[in-house]
Amino acid sequence: MHLTFANMQVRDLCEKGQVAVRRLGSPAAVTLKGFVADLEAADGFEDLPYASYSKDDHLVVFELDNGVVVECSMDKVRIVRDGSPVGIRLDNVRKSDEAS
Repeated sequence: MHLTFANMQVRDLCEKGQVAVRRLGSPAAVTLKGFVADLEAADGFEDLPYASYSKDDHLVVFELDNGVVVECSMDKVRIVRDGSPVGIRLDNVRKSDEAS
């Protein structure tokens, strides 16, 4: 899938390891890095069987290991192919004990 980011803070958290380590801690940063790589390689959410997620309209919340929560929305610019989104926007990344 094609990834976009809601803002520079989310992008930096997902793409810069040191930012993720400072914000989330080392184990969670490793989890996030792997998830982002898997999400880029995936054709749809069914390709991410280890990630627990819930869909509500165009919103998707992934609950990952090490307490990482990734809140996403379908990228409205991208075309949906065969019922699966071609693009997804990462809106927020947080620890599960933080408010959304």
